[in-house]
Amino acid sequence: MDLHGPDALLLKFRKFWRHKITRREGLRPEDPLFCSQSRTRISPRRVQFAFRTWQVEAGFDRLYPFHSLGHQAATELLDRGATLNDVRDFLRHKTMSMTLRYGHLLKGRRASTAALLDQPAPGAEDEPKAGSGRSGADD
Repeated sequence: MDLHGPDALLLKFRKFWRHKITRREGLRPEDPLFCSQSRTRISPRRVQFAFRTWQVEAGFDRLYPFHSLGHQAATELLDRGATLNDVRDFLRHKTMSMTLRYGHLLKGRRASTAALLDQPAPGAEDEPKAGSGRSGADD
């Protein structure tokens, strides 16, 4: 599997994969990420409850719904330059209209996007400058 990230995180992933292999749990994308003790897929409600319990134990001053992790991931992806199409695919939205609710996050990028027009186009340095006396035709 091809992963990029901090070494400490990659070590934790490898440890998690070894744990899953030891328990004879699958590693394919369609296999459950987390399994119960009976090696069956954990229900969404159980994951939500575990997330809430973890927040309480971690001392969060506010409890966040599990669904907020998807919003956070979408925000991070857009902040790092992902397109709305990338985010739609990542979140597995069926329609672009579901993903467009994150469009407000792109407003801050409008100025930087417009600034790209002020940069020379690739290869523009090789073209003759206006008023250089050359007609552009081969001599």
